Amino acid sequence: MTIHNHTRTQFHKLLSVFFTLTLLLLCAAPALCADSGSIRFVQVSDVHYNPSRNNVKGRMVHESGTLLRDAVVQINAMPEIDFVVFTGDLIDHPSEKLIEEFAGIANGLKPPWFYAQGNHDVGPGGLTRKQFRLIMNRYNKHQQSTGDCTVFRGRGFLFFFLDGPIDNEVTSKGYFAHDALNTMSQVLAENPDTPAAVFQHFPVVYPIRSDSHSVKNDKQYLQVIDARPNVKAVFSGHFHMASVKERNGVAHIAAPALVQFPNAFRVITMAKTNQGVTITGRLVETHLKGVQDKSKNASSWQTHYGQEKDRNFSITLK
Repeated sequence: MTIHNHTRTQFHKLLSVFFTLTLLLLCAAPALCADSGSIRFVQVSDVHYNPSRNNVKGRMVHESGTLLRDAVVQINAMPEIDFVVFTGDLIDHPSEKLIEEFAGIANGLKPPWFYAQGNHDVGPGGLTRKQFRLIMNRYNKHQQSTGDCTVFRGRGFLFFFLDGPIDNEVTSKGYFAHDALNTMSQVLAENPDTPAAVFQHFPVVYPIRSDSHSVKNDKQYLQVIDARPNVKAVFSGHFHMASVKERNGVAHIAAPALVQFPNAFRVITMAKTNQGVTITGRLVETHLKGVQDKSKNASSWQTHYGQEKDRNFSITLK
């Protein structure tokens, strides 16, 4: 699988070349080059990697490395996983050392892995979004990002990774840059018959309302995907909650945190069917039951756990 990233300027200059290059380079990965109509991946969110820090209010940050290793072992034992995506807050605070250590564990995954940035990954006095990408590009050979929107094709689907943290202030709010939204919109417009999914840290259809965790330009974002019906799903994290909501024919799927109860990740299958695109999700909890129990006892676990329909689901979208 090969990742391609385009800023708005690059997109305008190389639009006619982009899709040709994508198809040619994907032929080096024949398993994903073919349009099989089905793809299976794992979403891991909110790892908050920083084993030197103490646990806080149910966030098992001190055990974050152990939890990540457990997830890697479980994923590697699963058959036919095409890729793994980390939807933000890979690390607990912006640090090159933490990025290197996180990537060292994630590189133990058999499938290729990708990511979108979260608010804990960047920030004043730490790293900008650009600096985070430049560092991560040294450690993750699968995703070489140069801008806030990264796109690739796999098995007949389009996948977007959007970086939405605000890196010049300390905030839990998100903001998706105009250039990133414009690039995503134009790629979708050029491929109207190709179903697409978006991966990001910040939801735009919220599991619960929280002004402190909202996206500043959520209305603009929603206008973009409302105009492009080939978007079938938006996968996010940030709220540390299992949540599935549908809006205007798009599934908005928020994952719980690996660092906090239920200390889990999702296995997702997207498949083209006669009825549309079917998305099936299954929650997989850590094997570290002692860590999980400590997190449960120290947090409002019912909110994070969600309802059964939020943990395991099957949705068909036309």
